[in-house]
Amino acid sequence: MKFISSVTLFLLSCILLSTFVLADIDVQTYETLNGFSVAYGANDVTLCQCESGTENLIITNTGAFASRYTIAYSSSDMVTLSQGTIDVLPNQKGVVHIFYQAPCDDTANRAVQFVITDIFGNEQVIEKSLAVEQCQNLDATLIVSDQGPIDPCEEIAYTVEVVNTGVFTEEYEVNFGGDILVDAFAEPLHTFTLASGQTGIATSDFVLECGFFGNVTVPVQVIAQKNGLKANLVHELIVEPAYGFSAEVVINDVCAYDTAVMPVVLTNDAAFENTYSLSLSAPAFVGLSATEVTIAPGDEKILFLNVSPSISDVGDVPITLSATSILGGFVQSIQTNLFVVDCYAASINVDLEENIVDCAGYRSYPLVVQNTGTKTEEIRIDVF
Repeated sequence: MKFISSVTLFLLSCILLSTFVLADIDVQTYETLNGFSVAYGANDVTLCQCESGTENLIITNTGAFASRYTIAYSSSDMVTLSQGTIDVLPNQKGVVHIFYQAPCDDTANRAVQFVITDIFGNEQVIEKSLAVEQCQNLDATLIVSDQGPIDPCEEIAYTVEVVNTGVFTEEYEVNFGGDILVDAFAEPLHTFTLASGQTGIATSDFVLECGFFGNVTVPVQVIAQKNGLKANLVHELIVEPAYGFSAEVVINDVCAYDTAVMPVVLTNDAAFENTYSLSLSAPAFVGLSATEVTIAPGDEKILFLNVSPSISDVGDVPITLSATSILGGFVQSIQTNLFVVDCYAASINVDLEENIVDCAGYRSYPLVVQNTGTKTEEIRIDVF
C-alpha cells in the first residue's frame, strides 16, 4: 500500500509540472515619459553699473515621474544662483532664482550659458547676453545764498542738492572750491550715501580773502563714486572793490618860529577793518604823527601834521598827503597849500629932528620902536 501511494504521488507531480511549463504568459510594457521645459526670461539682460537684478528659471516637469534637476552655468562674475539643484514632482513647477550683480568699474559685455539636466539624462541649454552700461544716477543742483556782486570779506553760502536718479544705492562726494578755492570754504568736502530716489544736501560757507576783488569762477564737483559719474557746477561771482575811505586835513596859516598841530582825519567807509599807509610830500618842517593806522569798519582816526617853520619858510608851501589802503591798494591824495606868515617883526627908528639938549649940552633923540608883525611881541633893545 505504501508503494502504491508513492507511485501515485509521483505521477500527480509530473502531471502538474508539465501543466505549468506549457502555460502561455502575457507581459504588457508602457512608454516612460520623463521630459521637462524651462522658462527663463529674456535672452539679453542689460544692467547699469553697480546695479543688481533678479530673474527666474521656471522648470516644469512634463514627465510622469518625479525628477531632480541640476543647473550649471559658465563662469561669470555677475551671476549666482539661489540653488544648484531642485526636485520637481510630475506636472509641477520649480523656481530657481538667478541673481545678477553688475560691476562698478567697467562696462564690458558678458555671455553666460545655463545647462539644466534631469536624472534621466535630458538636457536643455540656455544662453544669455549680459550688457553693462553707465547709467545716469546723478542729478545735482547748485544754490547760492547771494548771486552777487558782493563786497570783499562778505560771506555767502553754497548748497548742493544731489538726487540719486539711479536704481541702486550710491555713494556721493561733493567737493567745494576745486584746487584753487578750497581754502575759501569752511567745509570743502562732503560725502553721503543715497538709496534710489533719495536726496542729499551739502552746504558750505564761502569767504574770500579781504584783499581780493574782481571776477572769480567758483567750482563745485559732485562725484558718484561707484558709477564714476561727475557733475561740474560753477558760479560766476563778482567781488566789488568796496574799499572806500576818506581823508581830510585842516590847514591853517602858521607863523614862522611857531609850532602848529593840524588834524588829519581818516574814515574807513568799508564793511571790514583795514590798515592805511600814509606818506607826506612837504618841506622838512612839516611832519606826520604816524605813517600807518588800522581802522575798524565805519570808524575814524585822527592823526596830526606837525609844523615848525622858520623865517626862511615864509610864503605859500605846497603839501601832498597820500593814504593807501593795505587791503585793495586804493589811494586817496590831498593836495593843499600851507601859508607861513612872518608874524614876528619890528622896526626901530631914531627921530633926529626931535631932540632934547640938557644942561650939560648932551642931546637926546627919541627912539621909535614899532611892532610890524601880527602878534603881540616883547621887544628887547640892546645898545652897543
